[in-house]
Parts: sequence; structure tokens; C-alpha cells
Amino acid sequence: MLLPCTALRERALSGDRGVPKGTPGKRAKWHLGIRSQSKPLDIMSEVFKAMKVLGFEWRVVNPFHVRVRRKNPIGVSYVHMALQLYQVDYRSHLLDFKIISNISTEGQIEKKDSDEVGEQSKVHHAMEFFEMCAALITELAR
Repeated sequence: MLLPCTALRERALSGDRGVPKGTPGKRAKWHLGIRSQSKPLDIMSEVFKAMKVLGFEWRVVNPFHVRVRRKNPIGVSYVHMALQLYQVDYRSHLLDFKIISNISTEGQIEKKDSDEVGEQSKVHHAMEFFEMCAALITELAR
């Protein structure tokens, strides 16, 4: 069964593994992102400090949701991502990283002349996104 990305995220955060209740065998829960038992405002404070050290630019959507960008040091384009803090259970929170498609400075989705160039751009953008995530995770771990 294929579910839209938001439905999968909600299902993962709720702990629903698609296994009917009462099914024998316990499986470990898994989450994508950074999990913390700190207070939500403390988590976001550390995230903002780390982004400042890394030279990221951001716009606050709400206190627990931030849109982030970083200029590609080689080119003139920006890499975009969203960070959102979710409550997993009564004492744990998950900082979710979400890739955002390439957006030009005017806010329009960039158009590519050929499908091949577009696919290469998507792969390149994904690698830059993962590099951005790794830099933020590394800075938060210090």
C-alpha cells in the first residue's frame, strides 16, 4: 500500500507500523530526524545557534517550524529545507528534516531545458540537502 508522504510521516510519528493490534512479535520503532528528550524551546534554541554558526539563512514559520536555505559555495543557487519539531510521546521530540525543491530567488520553481539535466539537478540538489543535514547534525552534536 502506497501512502502520500504526509500520511507516512503522520503514521511514523504516531507509532503505527501497519501491523494489526494484537499481532505477536514486538518491532522497534524508528524515526527519521533527530530525537531528543529536551524541552521543545531548548531544542529549537540549539537549532538556531547551530544554523547561525553554519551561516544558514532561515525564516520562522512558527516556533517549531523553520524554512532554511544555504547558498551553494560553488554556484549561485540555494539549497532549501524545512525543519519541524514534532512531539513523539509525552517526553520525546523529533526534529524532522524535509527537502524542498529548488526555488529561484523570485520564488518560482526552476525549469530545466531537458529531462536529463533536470534529473542531474535533482540528484545534485539531494546531495547538497544531505550535506546540509550532516553539517547541522554535526554542529548540534558538539
